[in-house]
Amino acid sequence: MALQDILKNLNPEDLGLMVISDEELKLVQEKLESMLRDFDEVCTKYNIKWCLFGGSVIGAVRHEGFIPWDDDVDIFMTRKEYNKFRQIAETEMGSRYLLKEPGRKNYIYHFPQLQLRHTEIEPIQTTEEANDGLYIDIFIMENTPNNAILRKFHGLLCTIMLFIDSAVRQNKCKSHILKYAGTDKEIVAAINKRASFAWLFGFKSFEKWLSLSDKVFSLCGNDESKYVACPSGRLHYFKETYQRKEMCNYIKHKFENHEWNIPAGYEYYLSKRYGTDYMTVPPKEKHEKHIYVKLDLNDNSRGDIA
Repeated sequence: MALQDILKNLNPEDLGLMVISDEELKLVQEKLESMLRDFDEVCTKYNIKWCLFGGSVIGAVRHEGFIPWDDDVDIFMTRKEYNKFRQIAETEMGSRYLLKEPGRKNYIYHFPQLQLRHTEIEPIQTTEEANDGLYIDIFIMENTPNNAILRKFHGLLCTIMLFIDSAVRQNKCKSHILKYAGTDKEIVAAINKRASFAWLFGFKSFEKWLSLSDKVFSLCGNDESKYVACPSGRLHYFKETYQRKEMCNYIKHKFENHEWNIPAGYEYYLSKRYGTDYMTVPPKEKHEKHIYVKLDLNDNSRGDIA
């Protein structure tokens, strides 16, 4: 089981952690919707294409908005479109938002996030220095070689880099995770197992490994490749490889109070990614819990959530 799945299964009451209430979850979703609206306005201004991704596509198709118990939003952009966005992000959005990219000091992820300034999120898996805000996850859909052998080689390189990233990330986050979840034997075993490989990669800093991974992900420059892949996605390169025509052509779909892009081949994508029963609402006991050390949305009308 992945470490993030183990963390989600923790009993927060036993560890002195917080689980956000339904009312607080609604506030998070309202903030994220506002962030998406700001992001979309800038992308429209510069003709930059983006699309909902992951569980946010299920939310659009099944609920016409957020999955009711979801507290995040995922989007994807092709590498070409993302490069256009990153060039104008600071000028157009820097007063309210911060674009954090792999390789930035104290940023721990191998994919970018657009974070809302003056908010604070402290999950269990982080570091004391991270200082992250409420975020939109941006996953980059990469070109892949048309040659099957080269595509497999590219996927293997990406998988190796993700293994290294995981080892050095867990080593960097180890003290923070154990500070709050150190009484859970499964967590201790999982974090020690993953962090034990970190010494092999100590000749580069954590940030340099993430920056190198981003370069490896983007090695293929063919913007017309038959397949695209999302190496930074939860299932990684080989299980997140899709036909370009299905993923990179978009249609508008209702999402809360807006219409935003989802893949034109959303049935193909969701069936491949989540299975053919993606329209079935899971039972309540399988809904993810939202566990934090701290969540401060800087909402003046409500006060801090902490």
